[in-house]
Amino acid sequence: MNAMNSSDPAAESALGSGTPHSAAIDSTGKATVDGPQAMSRDALDNRLATLATILSSLLIAVPVAASRIAEGILDQTNPDGLKDLSNGLAYLGPILGWSYGALGLLLVVLIAVMVALYRRARTLRALKLPLIVVALQLVFGALALTFGALAQ
Repeated sequence: MNAMNSSDPAAESALGSGTPHSAAIDSTGKATVDGPQAMSRDALDNRLATLATILSSLLIAVPVAASRIAEGILDQTNPDGLKDLSNGLAYLGPILGWSYGALGLLLVVLIAVMVALYRRARTLRALKLPLIVVALQLVFGALALTFGALAQ
């Protein structure tokens, strides 16, 4: 059945609207319209999966970067007027606060993206790669902390 010979008003309006849409007749005889605003379900799932994988790979990098940035800013400005900034415990509280805050924000966003991905895909298979990356980040992070403590 051709879309031009169809008596379906949706197909006729899509074809005659003058907008850059393509109309086709699916197996049920209904007109389907693809346009710039119609993103395929697979494309959105792929974007969510990519975002979840990227966010899960930042599980260690974001808190470390936040703590180093906070340490650099506090060492340069020295808001409390400390005399010995070479001490490792100088500004420990604010540095840990920024680090844990960045980790918490990252985890909230990561969990929201994973929930959205699961709700769209309706299978845990979509979460396989992001969860593997999170598990690897946790294992290697624990190993790094353990070996770092043993080296001192």
